[in-house]
Amino acid sequence: MSARSLVLVAASLCVGGLAALVYFHDSDLVLLKEYLDHPFALGALACLLMAWAAAGLRRRWLRVAFDSVRWTGPSSIEIGVADGRTLPVALDRASGKPQATAALNC
Repeated sequence: MSARSLVLVAASLCVGGLAALVYFHDSDLVLLKEYLDHPFALGALACLLMAWAAAGLRRRWLRVAFDSVRWTGPSSIEIGVADGRTLPVALDRASGKPQATAALNC
């Protein structure tokens, strides 16, 4: 998880907690009432921050562990994963399909 996504998730949780506090606990502090007595706006901000964090995570989820793919021969390719390992894959010459499968965490 990237640092930006972690910060956005933390900010979203803080704003959501503040929205719940303001909604369920009525305070007599003038400063709190004047500036923070908007629970629905704070809840909407929390949802927006969480959606922004999720949008940053989606790209990372789509890139599951394939950083590069390159041909190594007429019937083989090599897949590079995020941690630096490479996975050789032998292909069937007639169909182009892999001859064997491998688990992602192998």
